[in-house]
Amino acid sequence: MSGKKLDISYELKREDVENYRTNGHVGLRGILPPDTIVRFRQVIAGAVEQRVCLGEIWPERDDRGRKESLTVMDLRNFSRDVYEFVTARRFAKAAAELMGVSRVRVLGDFAVFKQAGDKHTRWHQDNNHIVIDTDRTVTMWMPLTEVTEAMGTMTFISGSQRLTDRARGDAANLRTATRLKLPMYSTGPMNPGDVTFHAGNTLHMAGENRSGTTREVLTIMYFEDGARFIDPEELPGFEQSKHRIHAMNGYSRGDLADGEDFPLVYDADRDGEEKP
Repeated sequence: MSGKKLDISYELKREDVENYRTNGHVGLRGILPPDTIVRFRQVIAGAVEQRVCLGEIWPERDDRGRKESLTVMDLRNFSRDVYEFVTARRFAKAAAELMGVSRVRVLGDFAVFKQAGDKHTRWHQDNNHIVIDTDRTVTMWMPLTEVTEAMGTMTFISGSQRLTDRARGDAANLRTATRLKLPMYSTGPMNPGDVTFHAGNTLHMAGENRSGTTREVLTIMYFEDGARFIDPEELPGFEQSKHRIHAMNGYSRGDLADGEDFPLVYDADRDGEEKP
């Protein structure tokens, strides 16, 4: 499937970068045209269906058995078309410019399909759930269909990206954000082709799906090239999970996170561009 628009740069505005670095998150409207999203949504949804049939899903449940969402990890490894989408220069360049770095890799991609009645996604910081030695990470959150507030859109705590003590964990940093009275920001409704980017230390959550329609979202997590693995025992606040990116998966402490598992998706030097 051809996606020529995936390689064309998205021109960030100065205020986009400033908002991201001040608040730890930013919304970008229309990063892709609707027709491109429609074509790739079919591929992504089809890949999700295949992985679900094989049981390769991550359905988090609480102590009462309630499901948070249907999550399928690293779809790029099972579909050439999904790989093309996940590794698109258009997204990766925006991620690099927001972080202010020259080279970025993909840490993981996640199809997060919050079905009707699924509970809310709890407050968390993505960096508390990874085992690489960098805070220079960013996650893109992209709805594949129209998303209403009733379906569970994103809410961020602005300024919480400065709470960088990963050893404390999500709950402790949330208490600090509450004590500091950091403001919350909700995205509200989003259209296909709209995205949010949030820093790895930004506290965020998504509401329960109170609609009768599945909320289809693809997320991609990027990190600055050069990161190395750390041992989970070095992070007392690290919370175990079934996420692939949370495990060592054959890597050892000190190993570079590189190679085919973590593809290099943007290199400003190679492309003859400078970081902002």
